[in-house]
Amino acid sequence: WPSGDTAAVRALSLRGFAPLVAVAARPRGASRPPDDPRVRPVTPADLEDVARLYEALVAYDAQFGWVTPRPSTPARIREHLADTLPRSWAWVAEHRGAVAGVVIVDPPARSRWVASLVTRTPAAYLGVMYAHPAVRGRGVGAALAAAAHARLDASGVAVTVLHHAVPNPLSAPFWARQGYRPVFTQWVRR
Repeated sequence: WPSGDTAAVRALSLRGFAPLVAVAARPRGASRPPDDPRVRPVTPADLEDVARLYEALVAYDAQFGWVTPRPSTPARIREHLADTLPRSWAWVAEHRGAVAGVVIVDPPARSRWVASLVTRTPAAYLGVMYAHPAVRGRGVGAALAAAAHARLDASGVAVTVLHHAVPNPLSAPFWARQGYRPVFTQWVRR
């Protein structure tokens, strides 16, 4: 449902629907470039660290009803990353010498499936963003987002799209600070 169209919110709520996921978009130039030296591009040697962070992201998102971890999740994540990382733009953040956060963006050539949700082109898709709980509130997430946004802006990407779990009390404020605004909200009925 288009997020700006609030006329249906009451009708959806009365029928047992609740918002679950929002699609949000950030116009080019909405944030400043990175200045945090702890952020660097992902290398092949980072695969296992990135996979562990991705597993933690899946477990974290499960509490909001967005995903369901399964016994095969770790293996599928590693397969996905082995295929995706070479074709994506990705960065890790280090804290005290350890990888503590990751952001992965699909460039426009891999984001055509989501481009129809926005009017600007080219569009990119920010599919993975996670900071280890021990470093939250220390600017790691903002630094990762800034690194991604600097690359996106320099590459001429007009808009970046992402999904975030509406029930997560940290997502909407964080992404709003990064310049994202809701475009569509997915409503579900339990």
